[in-house]
Amino acid sequence: MIISSFKRRPQTMLCHRIGQAFIHEPPAAGNLRIACPHCDKNSCFNCKKVWEEQHQGITCVDFPKWKAENDEENQQKGPAAFLKENMCNQECPLCTDTYFIDDMVTMLHCACSVCKDCFKRHYSVVAREKTLGHFNCLLCSQPDLSATDIDKDDYLTLFSVLLKVHLSNDDYQLFQKKATDYVLLKDPNFRWCPSCGQAFIHEPPAAGNLRIACPHCDKNSCFNCKKVWEEQHQGITCVDFAKWKAENDEENQQKGLAAFLKENGIECPKCHYRYDLAKGGCLHFTCAQCPIKTEFCGGCGSIFDKNCHKFKACTTKGFHTHHPRDCLFYIRDWEVERLQKALEDSKIEFDTDPPEKQVNAAEEGGIEEAGLLRCRVILQKEVGDDKVDEECGDDCEDGHAGLCKKHYKEYLICKLNEASVDPADFMDLDELRAVLGREEKELPPKNNPNEGDDDYLKRMREYVKKELPLEKRGALKF
Repeated sequence: MIISSFKRRPQTMLCHRIGQAFIHEPPAAGNLRIACPHCDKNSCFNCKKVWEEQHQGITCVDFPKWKAENDEENQQKGPAAFLKENMCNQECPLCTDTYFIDDMVTMLHCACSVCKDCFKRHYSVVAREKTLGHFNCLLCSQPDLSATDIDKDDYLTLFSVLLKVHLSNDDYQLFQKKATDYVLLKDPNFRWCPSCGQAFIHEPPAAGNLRIACPHCDKNSCFNCKKVWEEQHQGITCVDFAKWKAENDEENQQKGLAAFLKENGIECPKCHYRYDLAKGGCLHFTCAQCPIKTEFCGGCGSIFDKNCHKFKACTTKGFHTHHPRDCLFYIRDWEVERLQKALEDSKIEFDTDPPEKQVNAAEEGGIEEAGLLRCRVILQKEVGDDKVDEECGDDCEDGHAGLCKKHYKEYLICKLNEASVDPADFMDLDELRAVLGREEKELPPKNNPNEGDDDYLKRMREYVKKELPLEKRGALKF
């Protein structure tokens, strides 16, 4: 609010005719009239009202009395005009007009107040064009509806009373729809249709039958894995179906592991909407489907919060989240050979050669050498002001199973996560110390001078796993 901060400066005036602010030196003694440099109209330096010649030579206290007794318009309106002229001291910080206190709306979570007209104009636009997260104070932006430490249900219930009073019925119904969608997201039976993108509630199907139909488009999907239904899914688990699709689907075989990264893309931890995108470079992801746009890590699903107080250092970090140590955010810095060794030591199989059909498809497109394969993982890229889904297109390296280095690392990490492998088992002392440091803990010293380095390292790995156990999260199904 530039004007609001400008007004607080000494000798700063606001022209009530055109709403422009300006600085004016105090006039000479006995003369209260000043002129606005923008419109050249006069006002009183003290009471800041539009100047009238009858004010000349009399105080700001005596002038209202004269006006009440002699002004014809005031006499016609009676005492209400006098009260409005002299008792109306509530100023709207947006339009800068003054109002009776009954004509102001006080926000719920703070002490901010605005006039009814400004309230209606602002929240009518929010109801039509923005998400539920913007129904906070239009002045101080409190509360932060993306934070995890406030009761959004109670706040939105109370705020809906204000909106019902001041918004048109059409705009209020738009708010109600957004609020209803927010409540529905919490229902464990809430589902997004992968075909039309519409939301609906569906009771769990009978045992042995995972197929459900969207009430909007009548297309089928799986209740559990939420993917488009295929007849081959009937009678088998989602894991087994994913394996069948990998081995038999023509498009999947041509795209290789890129198809897997797409199938097991990013899922919003709040609304559970799935994006068929690889996690890519920046892991800070904003869900476009949530009524309150959730910002989270695409690698582990941890939600970003600017009001986090988990540790003392959180107060200086601003908008952040806490990633577990097995998140892509941390271990994507490991070299490919180190990730492969972790998988080998854990007896987990992984691919190194590109699928034959991916190579054949590349050769048919004019590329003769497998080393010149292009990574076909789908990414969200910025094109101007828009975001579009495009293939990665980076060169594939030998031994990276038809993926570029970045996405091959992602594939290997997904394999580790799927098997719930704890990366602490493969960390050195410096890395273990960093893991504990993020949790404001220290690495214990050796038990005695005779404890060998290998024994100490092994004991510290077990210490980290005991002190900071990993939460079991949904594994990507390769």
